[in-house]
Amino acid sequence: MMPRQIQAIFVALIILLGSLFVGHAVAAGDYYLLILLMVFLPVGIAAVIVPGYEFFLAFGLLCPFAFPIPFVYQFPLFGLILGFCCFKLAFSRGMDKTRIDYQNAFNLVTIVFFMWVVVRYCMNPVRPGVAIGTGTSVTGFRAYLSYGICFALVMSLGWFLRDRVAVARLIKWMGVVSICFVALFIPLTFSKSLAIATMLMPFGLNISFFDNGWLRFVTLPGFGLILVILSLLPNLFPVRRSWRIVLFCVGILAILMGGNRSSVGMAFVAVLTLTLIRRGMGAFLGVSAAMAICLLTFNYLGQNLKFEKGVGFFRVLALVSDRVARETEAGATYQWRQVRWELAMFDVRKHPWMGVGYGGLGSAYAFAIAEGYEQNNAEIDVAAGSIHNGFLAGARAFGVPFCLLFIWIIGSRIFVHFRESMRQRERDPFRSDLHGFVLANMITLPIAIYFGSDLNGAYVWFYIALGFIVSKLKTPEAAAAVAVANQPETQLPSPPGRFGPAPG
Repeated sequence: MMPRQIQAIFVALIILLGSLFVGHAVAAGDYYLLILLMVFLPVGIAAVIVPGYEFFLAFGLLCPFAFPIPFVYQFPLFGLILGFCCFKLAFSRGMDKTRIDYQNAFNLVTIVFFMWVVVRYCMNPVRPGVAIGTGTSVTGFRAYLSYGICFALVMSLGWFLRDRVAVARLIKWMGVVSICFVALFIPLTFSKSLAIATMLMPFGLNISFFDNGWLRFVTLPGFGLILVILSLLPNLFPVRRSWRIVLFCVGILAILMGGNRSSVGMAFVAVLTLTLIRRGMGAFLGVSAAMAICLLTFNYLGQNLKFEKGVGFFRVLALVSDRVARETEAGATYQWRQVRWELAMFDVRKHPWMGVGYGGLGSAYAFAIAEGYEQNNAEIDVAAGSIHNGFLAGARAFGVPFCLLFIWIIGSRIFVHFRESMRQRERDPFRSDLHGFVLANMITLPIAIYFGSDLNGAYVWFYIALGFIVSKLKTPEAAAAVAVANQPETQLPSPPGRFGPAPG
């Protein structure tokens, strides 16, 4: 860590430059630049002040903003943050020659998975260009780039998380970052401001509107899910019981205000899983009964409640209510996805073994009537991998065996973390909660992938890689024994004599 005087100089320079850019943005009316500064100026200050890598990994993983790099549509911010962490690690190794332990976050099956992507890319290589998102054809480079970032994450995460303290600090930062974004997006939900949505959407935020005019931040339920999980794991997020109750309620509110029905199902699955691990079968059955009553209540409210000014974030009632699904766009969403799924299945049937890759769609924006727009839009989404079903997208791009390989990876890891979390519940509660955190997030991934996420999402492979690291972490006693055993013989402490240390 650099001296405080140097830190103060760097922080002062960053604030000075940030003030100049803010003044220019306000004077010129360039609010896009102002939004970038609001997000990345604190990160620049944190790069100087905050030691370690945990804050940057948590921020890069959870930040919903995309970096507007030319020629690559919505460049993943996590790729830049991961590159910064690698640069910081190389700089630290240059300054400090001490040995750094490496916890590999992969196995042979994972390597085979990414090598399959490399082989498929070599069969039909594509390159970035203005064609992505704005030109007359779709190359699919953005999807391959995301797989490359996921591979870099799996290979490098073990350098940044080498012990239990680092993993616990990372999870705490994930909770803090989630709280900050929830506090930012919930007030904006009630603004009903089209101008705010117009300014934020170019930076990668998926924003739509409820039928009563409120803004709907699609990314909001993800933060709420993390808060709900952390509120049920006191060893990882050690706060008082009253604060954990508040954290749980805020998480549920964020999930409801996101209006995402699949996130409600993910929250149910996560809560049931953690209840079974921490409280046993009796509590599991009790919570299951409570959730069944909750779903019945949702159905009753959805069928009988009068919505005079729009459904609003009660849109989640469409999960079990046909009436709410009809009165909102929730019912039309299924038809919108069905069109893309049918187009993807057509390619899967024709190329079941190695798929067709990404891209290859020429004249993507050549249409003359409104009906042609929807068909072209669906073909663009399929060619770019945005099918809103990650399993279908993977099978179409790389073949059915590729998709089955991924299911094997995530299924085997879910089994391992469930077993270890149950086994360590009494022996090592902290390690049990570590496995429980990974399990609760990983067991919800199939739901997220089925309804929207692709297999190249950074958070998908983050939890897989984090699970490998957690499984290999040593207990504090074992780590201390290994450290003593690795010391040179001349540095081993000598047994004390009668009147002090024994002679050498």
